[in-house]
Amino acid sequence: MGLKNKKQSADLFKENSLGKIKEIKNNPNFEIPLYQNGSSIGYLAPVKKSALVVDILKEWRERNQYAFPTVFKVTLEGTEKWLEEQVMNREDRILFMVKNKKESYVGHLGLSSFDYEDTSCEIDNVIRGKSETKGIMTSAHYGLTDWAFSNLDLRRLTLRVFSDNEKAVSLYSRCGFRKLKDIPLKKVKKDEENWAFEEIENNDDAERYHSVMELISPYKSLEYFLTKEEN
Repeated sequence: MGLKNKKQSADLFKENSLGKIKEIKNNPNFEIPLYQNGSSIGYLAPVKKSALVVDILKEWRERNQYAFPTVFKVTLEGTEKWLEEQVMNREDRILFMVKNKKESYVGHLGLSSFDYEDTSCEIDNVIRGKSETKGIMTSAHYGLTDWAFSNLDLRRLTLRVFSDNEKAVSLYSRCGFRKLKDIPLKKVKKDEENWAFEEIENNDDAERYHSVMELISPYKSLEYFLTKEEN
């Protein structure tokens, strides 16, 4: 494919993906149904700002600091600002709340960091907030990835997870993700309350690792196979 066609293809993907995200953010009735063994167990819905949601996001982020590369003092004001500026007002990011059949919030996950030339994006901000409804986060990943592949025309999805977060790595592996590589990290203190794990080049100095994992679209795989058969 020539450079001009590659740019046109990337522009088309960008227009389609950002248009879909904007559409569902503005649709108060949008839901992605979740199933387990053929039965409905809940759904995904785009996050909506409310005092309850901000309080939940703050509590879950505070409790799950170990799963994120940055650690800081979590506040309601900071959480509300993050939700508005970094999620709801960003055209290239969307966060879904996971709800069970009882309409109880049990977790969240989303999409971000679109690469328009690669036709890919990252699974973002995955947290299980409550232990109720066994297996719902697995169903949430199946629901989100299938929707993303079939509606956004993605070629692949990627994610980063701490290699020592065994529960998360096991979840992603069950959902079909495979590890591509490990990235060495070193803890860097910003001030008395803030620090972060940052990427380094030397494995000998690593304190933790990020595992980069990917999931290839089954629709794109089928498309490639059919194209080969036709040729």
